[in-house]
Amino acid sequence: MLIDKGVHSDMRGGNMISTRPKRKRRRQPLPATGTRQAKKVAVDFPAPLFQETERAAQELSTSRSSFIRSAVERFLADLRQQKLERELAAGYIANDSRAVSIAEEFAKLDADLI
Repeated sequence: MLIDKGVHSDMRGGNMISTRPKRKRRRQPLPATGTRQAKKVAVDFPAPLFQETERAAQELSTSRSSFIRSAVERFLADLRQQKLERELAAGYIANDSRAVSIAEEFAKLDADLI
């Protein structure tokens, strides 16, 4: 029994079956290691930077995408490290007077042990 273009019932309980030919799906590239879903990004490079990037990727026997991804990961790790160092420095400065008093207390104890 024809219900709609390309779809019919199998007459055994009303299950719908498509008679259209199945289209092949394009195979999606695997996401980068450590990511849930890869996203494509278009980036404009000045010609000299692009050429240097190409050369470096070839020298490292890696793809341009992998090289750029690695560079961005490293840059972001450096930013996180710098932020942590700034926060630690601010914490040390904020607690400077307390740290000095603790050091003075322990200096007395250290003098007794020597």
